[in-house]
Amino acid sequence: MSYSIKPYDDALELLLKTGKEKSNKRTGVKTKFLPGILSRYDLTESFPLVTKRKIWPKSIWAELLWFISGSTNNNDLNALGAKIWNPWVDAEFEKKHGYAEKVFGPVYGFQLRHFGGYYGNGIGGREFTNETSFDPCGEDTNSVYNKNQYGSGGFDQLDFMINRIKEDPSCRRILFSLWNPKEVSKMKLPCCHYSFQISIDDNGEMTGSLTQRSADYPVGILANVQFYSALTMMFAQQTGYKAVEFCHYTVDSHIYWDQIPAMEEYLSLPSYDCPTLTINKAEDIYSYKLSDFNLSDYQCGPVIKIPVAV
Repeated sequence: MSYSIKPYDDALELLLKTGKEKSNKRTGVKTKFLPGILSRYDLTESFPLVTKRKIWPKSIWAELLWFISGSTNNNDLNALGAKIWNPWVDAEFEKKHGYAEKVFGPVYGFQLRHFGGYYGNGIGGREFTNETSFDPCGEDTNSVYNKNQYGSGGFDQLDFMINRIKEDPSCRRILFSLWNPKEVSKMKLPCCHYSFQISIDDNGEMTGSLTQRSADYPVGILANVQFYSALTMMFAQQTGYKAVEFCHYTVDSHIYWDQIPAMEEYLSLPSYDCPTLTINKAEDIYSYKLSDFNLSDYQCGPVIKIPVAV
């Protein structure tokens, strides 16, 4: 066993000691900020999950499955048992854009599975037909999808990555990008973690690398490390390679001012060895269930209440 979450603690301590003061117009809460932190997490001996304080890992597995499904509907995430997006539900935002109740616009899952496609009201449209179709250039074609179908005309980046790994594991284009500038204004919360790339060496060892534009270290980053470390393991499992490392580059790395006391408390607490994560292999990358994620030897410290800037 090992304390594989140590790079997170090191980054947090660095932020507290050397972070610069920076205001934030969107939330109204200033931050301690550093422009760029790179952390590397070893996936070979344990799983990088925080142990100094209590968290709820199942909510993040649920968010990961929601992401893979391509949904941006909070009802779907709630059905998986996770309420972590509830603070961002906004009826006024939904009305403004003509969205269905409790959808967030074309955020993470939509960009992953339907990049550049039709979003509509966020929950889908009519079924596929042979009569009406959509062409990205704006002309009707003879293809078999309806332009009012959720995601129609979009590009499935997850499918692309899986196939690219199988075709050429040496490729340097095995990545997805969730940043779609054209649609940012339609999103309740534009994607913070937005570019993820897989690298595989000649020994069959896989590394997942994430770039993140905005990084709330006390709350969001813990979820992102858990989320993408597991996703790296899932990619490896589905394609026959060994997941060895998760690399995380955060650009606007910050702690909100009202989170500082909680983080000082967190760093003062004793640590436990990180747990082991076992993932039951699914038929494909799209078929994992919550019950497939199993932590063992997990010990943690107390609950620490941390403010979240919405």
